[in-house]
Amino acid sequence: CRVTVGSRGDEAVTRAVRTHGEKHRPDRIAGRAVDVAEHAEVQALWDLAVERFGRVDAWINNAGTSNPQRPLVEQAPDTLAAVAKTNLLGTMNGSAVALRGMLKQGGGALYNMEGYGSDGERMVGMALYGSTKYAIRYFTKSLVDETRGGPVLVALLSPGVVVTDLLTSVYEQGDPDLVRRARWLFKVSADPVEIVSPWLADAVLA
Repeated sequence: CRVTVGSRGDEAVTRAVRTHGEKHRPDRIAGRAVDVAEHAEVQALWDLAVERFGRVDAWINNAGTSNPQRPLVEQAPDTLAAVAKTNLLGTMNGSAVALRGMLKQGGGALYNMEGYGSDGERMVGMALYGSTKYAIRYFTKSLVDETRGGPVLVALLSPGVVVTDLLTSVYEQGDPDLVRRARWLFKVSADPVEIVSPWLADAVLA
């Protein structure tokens, strides 16, 4: 595969490009820093992929952030904006850019990442994050309706509970009482990223 990655910071992009370049082939990996809440930056990521590799067969909107597991009234205003912009606006920007590009090139597959709340499940302290993921499911299903019969596949990826820095920070910064109630997530239903990522990649390639 030829892969293009995007992340908010230059350091994360550089690390990913170097790591995968050493493990596989450096000419098959590209990347750039991108704020997914800015449409022009997402477009630049698409343009980089096309410039390097000719086309984009699969586009995955995976960028996301969360809030500490605390009630909404305890969330900082910048946290409200960051979660809504990254998770929802970022997915909308990525979807718009990918759909335009794939329709122009004659096909492709667009995947949006689900998360806690996508199915309507609720947990105290997760109103903000869960609402964005619930909206992403509605948004993606609407895109399926809009593109039905065309050359682009639109779908959702459902990774389940994955132990990442994003997940652990939710609890580390959250209400201790709520954290204690949610520890079963790690013990019973959470998986490491090293297991989940290859499984998702295989599903996308299939």
